[in-house]
Amino acid sequence: MDISLFTLFVVGLVLGMGWKVPSLFQRRPSNEGDWALDQGVLPYVDIEGDRAVVHNIRHFSYRSRDDFTPQYYDATFDIGKIERMYFCIEPFSRFRGVAHTLLSFEFSDGNCIALSVEVRKKKGEVFSAFQSGVLGLFRRYQLMYVLADERDVLKLRTNYRKDTVYMYPLRSTKEKMQNAFRSVLIRTNSLYTTPEFYHTITSNCATNLAEHASVATGRIPWNWTLLFPREADKDLFDRGFIDTELPFPKIREAYRINEKAERYANDPEFSRRIRGN
Repeated sequence: MDISLFTLFVVGLVLGMGWKVPSLFQRRPSNEGDWALDQGVLPYVDIEGDRAVVHNIRHFSYRSRDDFTPQYYDATFDIGKIERMYFCIEPFSRFRGVAHTLLSFEFSDGNCIALSVEVRKKKGEVFSAFQSGVLGLFRRYQLMYVLADERDVLKLRTNYRKDTVYMYPLRSTKEKMQNAFRSVLIRTNSLYTTPEFYHTITSNCATNLAEHASVATGRIPWNWTLLFPREADKDLFDRGFIDTELPFPKIREAYRINEKAERYANDPEFSRRIRGN
């Protein structure tokens, strides 16, 4: 769908629903609900100095995109050991501009943890980028932070959904990357205690991710890729935030991880393998 047509549609819908505005603002977010199985458990973190104990890290065992065994674990991370930070992008829709974005943090001891900011679904709800984009203007959905093992959130997308995934190293200092990770942990705890609504424009998957990435890379100003993130990698590249010497026409091929994710699907060193280390 052309962006201009989408904009006209949304404006018309907003005007058409104007009579519902008072009731919309009476809604309150709550962590109580009959949530979809893959989003039923919220992560939270105990932080003391550089020591962070992350609870409820998602690590599902998948047989297909919709058939899985839920599993969670707790892990302790030394924030001071962060080595690299990655921006991942997953185009997944036929609509122009639509994609999902993720962040991942790599530690010197080989540990990795990924963040996926998502619309929290209730049982029976099926995610639709178009539907969530429209209804997300009207307090229809809540926001969720998924802290996950890369063998979950990345392999799900490459091996089971069969979507293309690009994984770009970000250019930053270790101190700034550590601060970015702290910002993720603090926000995770905030949502655990004080739930929030998802909002298509002001608090969506990409805008929240950009806030954390900005701590490491420098400010990412509001732009259209925060609504339509398919070209977010080009935006980051143009700002000098992707740590590469390659020209842009070559970086997507270089940082596409699908073949490695398929080849090393059952390798205990999955995270290292997909990076080519």
